[in-house]
Amino acid sequence: MKKRNIIFRKRKHPVIFVMIVAVIMIPLFLRSDIRFIVENTWNQNCLSAELEKVNFSKNVLKSAPLLEIKKGETDIAYNNTLCLVNNRYPIGQELPFKLVDYNDTGVYMDEPLVESYAELSADVKKYAGDTLFVMSHYRNEQEQKYLYEEDNNTAALPGASEHQTGLALDVYANGFAGSGFLKSDAGQYVNENSWKYGFIIRYPLF
Repeated sequence: MKKRNIIFRKRKHPVIFVMIVAVIMIPLFLRSDIRFIVENTWNQNCLSAELEKVNFSKNVLKSAPLLEIKKGETDIAYNNTLCLVNNRYPIGQELPFKLVDYNDTGVYMDEPLVESYAELSADVKKYAGDTLFVMSHYRNEQEQKYLYEEDNNTAALPGASEHQTGLALDVYANGFAGSGFLKSDAGQYVNENSWKYGFIIRYPLF
């Protein structure tokens, strides 16, 4: 009988382990942000993007001098949206700024962002039923220097921050900011659809 009891107890261990895991995992999956992350990670790993094949003749391609593009002498739009700014590639003196006060809200952004952000903001309201707010936008070098001196683990070096270009926006929803932004419908909409408006999430979770 003792041997049977010992065997019986050993068999209970896997059951207890499964129960413990369930107790831990179920509350996590009740959180909307955790469910969203798991679902999107699964979709990204399982689904491959279908790229449309574009057939064109090399004879159609034409070269254009960069100087002509910058001067607006071609049909090619030239702006700052593709500029690369980081510690290795700091902001140069030649980078032109076209800062705009977005809807007279005191939120400054580079001019090419205005229309795209307006569309994103409107669709967040339409599809997520929430309002998108801007927490942080354009900063000048002095503001960036102050933030860097306050916390150099988070803030970028002056001259190496995308916020100094007017191209970076830190957004939030009412009651949901930072890492908690994904808990909101607005955060999940932005995370899933921002690329459609020309935006990328600069520091994704994974």
